[in-house]
Amino acid sequence: MTTNDHAPTRSWRPYLDTEIRRLLLLELPFMVPSPYDAAWLGRLTDGGGAPSYPQMLPWLLTQQHADGSWGSDAFFLPDRVLTTLSVVNFLASRADAPREAQERGEGFLRRRAGELRADDDLTVGFELLLPAHVAEARRLGLAVDHLSWDFIDRAAKKKRAQLSTERLLAPTRDCLRPENTALFSLEAFVGDLPDLESAAHRILRRDGSVWTSPSATAALMTRVPNWSARFPATRAYLDAALTMCGGLPPNFAPYQYMMRGWIAYYLFHGGCWPQHRTHVRHHLDFLRAAWGPNGIGSDEGIPPDADDSAMSIFLTSQSDTPLDFTPLLAFERDDRFLDYSYGGHSVSTNLHVLEASASFPEPHRQRIRDKIVAHLLSVRQEGAWWNDRWNVSPHYSTSNALIAIGPLANEPMRATVRWVLESQHDSGGWGFLGEPTREETAMELLALTVARNSWAPEIPETALHRAARFLASRETSGTGHFREPALWKSKVLYAPIPFVRAALLGALTRYIESFGEAHLPPPPPVGLL
Repeated sequence: MTTNDHAPTRSWRPYLDTEIRRLLLLELPFMVPSPYDAAWLGRLTDGGGAPSYPQMLPWLLTQQHADGSWGSDAFFLPDRVLTTLSVVNFLASRADAPREAQERGEGFLRRRAGELRADDDLTVGFELLLPAHVAEARRLGLAVDHLSWDFIDRAAKKKRAQLSTERLLAPTRDCLRPENTALFSLEAFVGDLPDLESAAHRILRRDGSVWTSPSATAALMTRVPNWSARFPATRAYLDAALTMCGGLPPNFAPYQYMMRGWIAYYLFHGGCWPQHRTHVRHHLDFLRAAWGPNGIGSDEGIPPDADDSAMSIFLTSQSDTPLDFTPLLAFERDDRFLDYSYGGHSVSTNLHVLEASASFPEPHRQRIRDKIVAHLLSVRQEGAWWNDRWNVSPHYSTSNALIAIGPLANEPMRATVRWVLESQHDSGGWGFLGEPTREETAMELLALTVARNSWAPEIPETALHRAARFLASRETSGTGHFREPALWKSKVLYAPIPFVRAALLGALTRYIESFGEAHLPPPPPVGLL
């Protein structure tokens, strides 16, 4: 290891330990607030007609981008179009909203919405939500004839043919038909509900939400006079969701399984568990307590999913006895694993099943490993990297693949290593949609450091030093730690702050364990953030 004249006078370890402890104690906000959901909550009124959540309008006015749009700080056109249209509709419905902000939003839609293409990577439910928002804009008298896409109309028509109102609301013993993931996007259907009072009682979960979505919940309540008094559990749900983001709405809530699992995952690969075993165990015990005969997932009709279930099995297998693997077999198909037992699949889910399979008994372990590795290597882009259903950046799934597939298939994965190294920016960071981000850089630094220590010793130290300096310098600057560009896909893009922090803290911890601190700037004082 070489040294330089900029070796830190303070050690990074106390700072990282303090920040990891804060993270494990869940002291951070979970999510960057969602303008899309804020526009829906802003429409709700109390019995006297006053806004139920008056903070939404002034906050949204501060979130408009220079080009007139709303959405993630990282430019992703489907997210910007849908979010902007939702906010523009909200502003048009409010007599006290400034017309200038609305007009700038409409100008963005005129200039850029037509760039959507049939082969674009879309967000969840986009084909249903976009036509519904366009139809609302027409009812509000907005000039939206230019907002027309044949491929969206065809996809919406096909999906609606499969989702009649009767099927959408068909009850089961769990109160909801599990196939109806479309309820998460209920704002696309709320105008079609014939008996709103009956529909609300059938759709709402015990916690008062519509499938954990503040926007879907608010959309339903906009059709209910005096909603707050008639559905107090729903008011309590929305109020509680707002406390998680400083009085503004997240894109979904609650999110306990996912939050705890992904925090523990990145800290595990960062080698952070031994120093924080007591706090980590608390999260593992939470996952164990939530485990059921079908895996892990939300209750009251939202079905378990393979991703959270595989993550829970993998994490518990690193501690004591792993959870029973057999519920995962319900997601298995001939060549891959599905996200849900009834459909949908993603690269990241299969990667997490692959990691979990290390604790499976034979013959399941080898069969599942062979199946997933063969499938994932066959779907690489350019023979090197992966797109994922749940994140717009390939650095999420590709970094995960370096960790999960690399030890099992060294040679095929060297092309992936080359792609990652070649996509590093001059600043040392990684960023697929533009400027490098902490999230993408942390994930790739962690993955490359793990790979270099286990199966790819040819990875150059210099690339890792540059990435670590990128992260450390931004940590030291103290700016924007809890305002991350949204890269994760839901109805619109969202940014889960604890995931980013876990990846960053894990990456720096693993890097320092491997190379020391000589290449890093001094850390912030402990407790500064």
